[in-house]
Amino acid sequence: MPPKAKGPSAGVNLSNASESATSGEAGLDASLAGVPSWLVNGIDLGRPVSSKEMIAVFTQRFPKLTAMLQRAEDKGEMPSLLRVNSLTDGFRRAGIRHPFGVSDYPLDHFDPAQIEIMLDEPALIVELV
Repeated sequence: MPPKAKGPSAGVNLSNASESATSGEAGLDASLAGVPSWLVNGIDLGRPVSSKEMIAVFTQRFPKLTAMLQRAEDKGEMPSLLRVNSLTDGFRRAGIRHPFGVSDYPLDHFDPAQIEIMLDEPALIVELV
């Protein structure tokens, strides 16, 4: 299960979602209790979904991100940034050019699909800080 919210920017507990979330062209309704819009942007089933279904879909579509968020929760951490360390200058992944070295981004800079792509890329070291 995805981890619980620890702060305003972390807000990663999908289990706090309302029982009847609606999805539409832009993804699930961003007014879900305690769930930031950046986490649900990648879940658009084109129909109303329950929070249980939303959690299952998120976990299935973004297993590495789910695991990363769970590890942060298990450590009691409140991540507010995504740190991307590119081993190659100008490397392109997830729709952006990554400079050599470390770059920090707010958690909502990328959608879950982009983060999942970066987590799967050996040329990038991605962590929550």
